[in-house]
This record gives sequence, structure tokens and C-alpha cells, in this order.
Amino acid sequence: MTKYRLFNEWRRITIIGDDLADALTRRGTLQSPDEYAVGVKTADGAVHTIARIIHVGTPPYRRGDCLVERAIVEFTDGRIAEIDAQVAEVIA
Repeated sequence: MTKYRLFNEWRRITIIGDDLADALTRRGTLQSPDEYAVGVKTADGAVHTIARIIHVGTPPYRRGDCLVERAIVEFTDGRIAEIDAQVAEVIA
């Protein structure tokens, strides 16, 4: 199992799975950050349900000092997005 940490565009949540595709499938939904104006919350972040994993990029790449994997997912609303995830820890 591997622990992945998503970046700010997905609330920096941690997900766990056999690989990135499995971790995203287990999670099922992702939420974008809340919206703020002048320090006051104006709206909750949108919730996006994952319909399918289209592709997981290989090999992983580096973003600064972090090892990162990228998946391309389709949400139930038809939107397609790239999801970058830091490989946080490999669990034996």
C-alpha cells in the first residue's frame, strides 16, 4: 500500500491504495477548496465524484524534493482533470 498526499487544488487530503488509481477509486470523491473573499468564507468547495480513471502516468516525476505521480480522471459530470499526488509513504 502507498500513502499519497494530494495538493492544494484538492484540499491536501491523504489517500491510501495499492497504487494511485486504486487510492483514487477507494476515495471516490474529491473536493476543491472553499472560496474566500476578504478572509470570509463565501462558498463551500465543489464535490466531484470520480467516474473512472483514464490513465496513470508512469514513471513518477519530481516536483521539488517530492516524488509525484499523475492520474487523469473523468468525473461523473464529464469533466476530465489531471490529479497530481505526492508519494508520501510506502506502507509495508
